[in-house]
Amino acid sequence: KGVAPEGHLDPAISRVRFWRYPAWRNTMLILNAETPVGRTSIFKGALWAGRFAQTIRQFRSARFDVLQEEQDDKDLTLGARLTYLQQAGPGLLSLALNALTSGHEQRNLEFGEDGALLPIDGVAEEDAYPLFDYRQHVFSLGAEYEFNPRERLALTLGGSFDGISTPETGDKPARDPQVAVGLTSGFVFTLGEAWSLKGAAGRKVRFPTMRELFGESLNRFLVNPALRPETSFLAEAGAVWQNPGVAGEVIGFVNRTFDTIDQRTVEAEGRPLRQRINLDGSRVLGVEAVGEARLGGAFSLEGHLTWMHIRALLDNGSSRPLAEKPQWLGTLTLNYRPASGFSFLAQSVYTGRAFSPDEENAFRPLPTSLVLNTRLAYRFSSGPSLPIGGEAFVRVDNLTDEVVVPQLGLPAPGREVRAGVEITF
Repeated sequence: KGVAPEGHLDPAISRVRFWRYPAWRNTMLILNAETPVGRTSIFKGALWAGRFAQTIRQFRSARFDVLQEEQDDKDLTLGARLTYLQQAGPGLLSLALNALTSGHEQRNLEFGEDGALLPIDGVAEEDAYPLFDYRQHVFSLGAEYEFNPRERLALTLGGSFDGISTPETGDKPARDPQVAVGLTSGFVFTLGEAWSLKGAAGRKVRFPTMRELFGESLNRFLVNPALRPETSFLAEAGAVWQNPGVAGEVIGFVNRTFDTIDQRTVEAEGRPLRQRINLDGSRVLGVEAVGEARLGGAFSLEGHLTWMHIRALLDNGSSRPLAEKPQWLGTLTLNYRPASGFSFLAQSVYTGRAFSPDEENAFRPLPTSLVLNTRLAYRFSSGPSLPIGGEAFVRVDNLTDEVVVPQLGLPAPGREVRAGVEITF
């Protein structure tokens, strides 16, 4: 696995990312359970464990023949989600606890002009390079109450208490724990058998991730110890149409975020480095349309289109585009999925105009793209005597090898082919 070199940069001036991943491993185990508690309540739970390991190698040129740096990462994450549902008076009360702890181990190695490991204190051994440990604990405790004050009206009110702590920060400055309060509300008003109106509003805080707080990406980023969490106020309203053959909805939304986390290029150590910063905020206005039509038999057609006006709000009162956020996003999917046997999917994904900053912090337009994806699968069953079933599939993403550039100078992968088998028992 690799990353395309940043073709818009001069390696003699900038640190171009000549990366390869000789090792990339991800393993996850998930356990789900659900049980009734009495006649009016349900307890649900999910536990998971994930182990991730990778090696990133930075080379000195696009020939990828002389090693310059190496980063070895190991992550272990444990998480839980516990939900309790209880009939309470005229409505349904939901209580939820989400919690995870994630540890990250990292060692960085440096190599000389000849590609040999540089000695540290006269010892050219990997153990001479320190191993740094990072850890974060994240939790969210929430409650939500859904009830019907009138026959055709459903209301939802809720809140959450969220927090994060980073007890281990490697070689970076320690950070105090942070907590925040989230709020949510919503309604659904049924107009008739097919039409309904719905809306929602809320407040949510997003804490910086360990990567945003501590990640240097092989000396590409300058850490910002003062990085703050984002606080977002969100609202949406729309109409929904549903009948046996056609369903769809149109929703308008507005998001106002304070302390939006963004990036800039700064001059440090005699060369340009990226740095994550907090803007004054950002604003997103948009409209989303989603629809599905059943074409008869096992065929269906699904579509989605979103338009957004996205602006970053600066301290001086001006605004600019928000990095790598496209104005248009759309998908169109044709599905053929019978109860058994062969199934087929054909999908188109459109990404509209977006902007990305260069090393002078000027925003340059990115090209639009239209990507075609396909999937062919076969569903099988062993019969009633042995209840084992599954599906074998082949999927091709970006069938025509379209050039997709989500970030300036960094094209996404081209055609990708995946095959697999899923077993259910």
